Amino acid sequence: MLEQKLFILLAWYRRKFVETPILGCIFVSAANLYTDIEHPVHQVCLVHKHMLIDMIAQLLGGFGYANPRELAMQCLILFEGARNLYTIKVQGDSLESATRVLLMLLQQHRPQPQPHPSSSSPAPGEV
Repeated sequence: MLEQKLFILLAWYRRKFVETPILGCIFVSAANLYTDIEHPVHQVCLVHKHMLIDMIAQLLGGFGYANPRELAMQCLILFEGARNLYTIKVQGDSLESATRVLLMLLQQHRPQPQPHPSSSSPAPGEV
């Protein structure tokens, strides 16, 4: 279920941020032009990246991952790096490679199943 939602998210990311007529991320480009962190343009860029992290963290948290925000940041680093490699035309499908690494990362952090109340426990009033 998570992997299916993740692939939908990656397809959306690819359409919106990788396979666009504009090479690179316009938010990163704008932040590079307006380097003062207090500048309104830089602030919009920062808000955009935080929204992506929040969206991924919400998805991961919904599936029970511990520290979903930290894990979401790691996911975004993979996506952003893949997009940059795609932009400069590094051979291979960088987003596909990032997806494989992401799946390994998620496997390492997969939530442990919560123990269910044991059926061998005595019922109330039994001892």
